[in-house]
Amino acid sequence: MLVVREEQMRVLAAAQRQRFEDRCVRLILDEWAETHAGYTADEVRAEVRGLLEAGTVWGFHTERERYRLVNLGGLLCLGFQRVPARAWAVALLADTFVPVDERIEAVLAYAETRRAR
Repeated sequence: MLVVREEQMRVLAAAQRQRFEDRCVRLILDEWAETHAGYTADEVRAEVRGLLEAGTVWGFHTERERYRLVNLGGLLCLGFQRVPARAWAVALLADTFVPVDERIEAVLAYAETRRAR
């Protein structure tokens, strides 16, 4: 019985992760369509997965935190964590001594100052 329960939980968790990933892909395709016009849905999904993996390393654990991170990826560009010109964003996001929401707000503020130049 315990083995069946563990398997059920694993399947349910995988389905929940898939639904969340689907929401993140839709966020990019719907809200950031102009910025990411050249991406296919599969490319967006691959980039979202990569960003979510990076977010886990950076301490982004709740769905809310992770969704905000993907939205930030829409603003900065998908794959920003691999772009040398966006190293400043990675440095801010990876600072686990700062609460997640403050890190996101710092990146948004800094991005705004860069855009204003």
